Amino acid sequence: MHLFNLNNFATRFGIDMTVLDFNNGVTQASQAATRAVASRFRFKDFEPFTNRKDVFYVDRMLGQGNLQHRQLMLSRGFINPTSGFSALYTGNPVHARNAETSLTTDLQRVSSDGRSDYLYIDSEQGLLTTYVVDLTDQWVVVTYSGGLSVASDGVYEGVPGWMAEAAESQTALFLKQSNLFQTEEQEDLTSLRQNLFDLQAAHARLHLAAVPATMSEMGT
Repeated sequence: MHLFNLNNFATRFGIDMTVLDFNNGVTQASQAATRAVASRFRFKDFEPFTNRKDVFYVDRMLGQGNLQHRQLMLSRGFINPTSGFSALYTGNPVHARNAETSLTTDLQRVSSDGRSDYLYIDSEQGLLTTYVVDLTDQWVVVTYSGGLSVASDGVYEGVPGWMAEAAESQTALFLKQSNLFQTEEQEDLTSLRQNLFDLQAAHARLHLAAVPATMSEMGT
């Protein structure tokens, strides 16, 4: 699968895709770049999934008083925050393991009007930030779906611009290692490498203060 349009990439870098060897080279490099970007930015992969369940144990909150908060790092990014999403908490790990909804509290419905201002969802990063509610010694169960759908040309849909740019840079670097794309003049690849480094610093799923999942079920 690809994170960008191959023909647009070829135009950008002056590659003739009507030449079979060039076409195959770009295709293979792009596929390798998709895997490399998933690993480098800590997304694991981008395949669609449903009903994944992550369980967290929150040992303490951060901040003070009503300003307390905590972040939870889901196992996957690019989640759907509206369909198939739930976040429940309980003080009993057995209730969490068995997903006993009658014995847990909905983190999104903790105020009297049925609305919640206590959970912020960064769907791209798969990062949840809880506010106000004291989750100390609580187990949080998050069920969610997500991933990226794929168009008929094998390109993922809904890819953010920064990720497409990272994948193009990585693809270009892979191609420069191939004898097929070597030139007599030594090319300076510093800008491509720096671009990747800058994008990784800004968008990698690296949130050191976030609570990782204690248990995770893959779903379907």
